[in-house]
Amino acid sequence: TLYRLRAAPFADMAEARALCAALRSRGEDCLLVEPN
Repeated sequence: TLYRLRAAPFADMAEARALCAALRSRGEDCLLVEPN
C-alpha cells in the first residue's frame, strides 16, 4: 500500500529538509519537490 502526503508551505528548503529528516528517522521515505 502506498500513502502520499503533500505538505506546504515551508519557510525555506531547510525547513522542508528538517521534516524529511524527521520522517526518515522514523523509517519513512521522503521526496522533496520544488513547486513550479
